[in-house]
Amino acid sequence: MYPQIVLFTLVMLWSYVQWCDGTRKADYAYLVISLLFLGCALFLDIAGAWVAGAFVVFSYFHTVHRLGSWSLTLFLRTNALPLVGTCAIFILYLAYALTALSMHPGSGLPAGSSLSPFAIFTNLYHVITAGVIAQLFAPSAGLIISQPRFAAILPLWMFAMATCFVSFAAATYVMMRTQKDLRPYLYALTLILLGVSILPAIGRPSGHAAAFFPVQQVIMAYFWFAVLLAVMLERFLHYQMPRLAAPAIALCMLFLGWQQMFAFYNADNVAQVRDSRQTIERLQTKLVPTLNELALKTGGVAVPELRGSYINPYVFGNDLWQYQASLDFGPGISFVPDRAISGIRQYGLHRSTQT
Repeated sequence: MYPQIVLFTLVMLWSYVQWCDGTRKADYAYLVISLLFLGCALFLDIAGAWVAGAFVVFSYFHTVHRLGSWSLTLFLRTNALPLVGTCAIFILYLAYALTALSMHPGSGLPAGSSLSPFAIFTNLYHVITAGVIAQLFAPSAGLIISQPRFAAILPLWMFAMATCFVSFAAATYVMMRTQKDLRPYLYALTLILLGVSILPAIGRPSGHAAAFFPVQQVIMAYFWFAVLLAVMLERFLHYQMPRLAAPAIALCMLFLGWQQMFAFYNADNVAQVRDSRQTIERLQTKLVPTLNELALKTGGVAVPELRGSYINPYVFGNDLWQYQASLDFGPGISFVPDRAISGIRQYGLHRSTQT
């Protein structure tokens, strides 16, 4: 569903631009479409929470580029309708998200997550370097280097990531200083990239110095990085190559990067589907009959709302309660937060269901 969120966001931004450029009353239909896809991106998954902020950031810098003024008052006056609509949709989304979280109180930040500024900054750096920039030339390299046998070259990997980060930051700064007409969009894309990267930095921190991130965790940040890189390359190559070659090369690189990311995403997704099916079969044959039998004898069984790592450490995602639709649980079985139950050893369920 992450690619769908990106697609909805693109349609949302395109419709907003069409509304800004329109002069007829019929062009308000573009604003309705923009807000509609904003709601679709938000309610599709909690991972789309960044879309509302991205819309506000993009609309502000687009107004700066269109009207030539950085005035916040002018921005609020000319974008009153989309801002009010965005706030209303986001309030509904918050009510929905808080209701969903209250129904499953065990679903919070994963173990190892931290909200301290230093931890967020460090994880954000890892997301942008190993999770996003490295995907251009070395997909999954972090996973390979995190193996113990490659510990000797880990400092070289960290130095390479630092070099990539400094080079990208310097290129962005130079482009912002020299290309004044692109400056608003470069600001917007950079802020959106940082905002999207904060989500995996907080919710899915890497526990290794090599900082490997599964594709689905960083695909949205990678997309905005690819857009930002394509914009800068197009302007740079415009002065170095013939007029048609520059945008062609930039679009080609963007296409190759997009295809590279989705190729690994699809391969990873297929493997997860296979492992999820095996997990469902194992739960159905080993866990469900035992729980149903206990529920019949005792009149009710409280089952810990275990996280996915307790069930299968090799599959990203699904907690136990999310398998309910695929398992034949009988009456009298209720799920309680796993934090309320002490003494559960991690991976215990995974091991016990294989015996």
